[in-house]
Amino acid sequence: MSNPASAVIHNHTIYLAEPTQPPECEFKGRKDELELCLAAWAVDQRMYQFSEFLSPLHFSLQGPPGVGKNELVYELARSMKRPLYIIHGHEEITPEDLSILLVPDAKLSGSMMVPLVLRASPLATALYCGGLVFFDEINRVPETALAPLASVLDARQSIYSSTIGFSIEAKNDQARRDFRFCCALN
Repeated sequence: MSNPASAVIHNHTIYLAEPTQPPECEFKGRKDELELCLAAWAVDQRMYQFSEFLSPLHFSLQGPPGVGKNELVYELARSMKRPLYIIHGHEEITPEDLSILLVPDAKLSGSMMVPLVLRASPLATALYCGGLVFFDEINRVPETALAPLASVLDARQSIYSSTIGFSIEAKNDQARRDFRFCCALN
């Protein structure tokens, strides 16, 4: 699945986030946990394809640092051959950081007037394109910043951006079916 560099949504050009390339390494141990995650995401473990008959569950991985939560998610993305989008939680994340940001265009930063462009977060990109989202250290994020997740993780499967004044949702039914979310907390 390729990720376009930009998309036109409601007549606005929005630059999409790039998926993370999980490190290539052999996955060892944690087979039971991997199978539970695949089952939660409604994945047929024989073919690593999403089930057409089951709805996925969004889940959290909990444990102290260093027990392999990230590696578990990397293995999910590697085994399913799906794009993985990662959000790193911290105290300064805002609701707009999870949707669309207005940022300077890096290509034209040497000129006197730097134009601004709309850039989708990893969450908004995965929602739009149909990808896997891993929200690492979600417990560090202020509760008010997490409010947009309610509409992402329920049947609406959309995220509102006050920057552009409308919601971002899946570009088509396939992208809607392919969206999966999990988070980790220490």
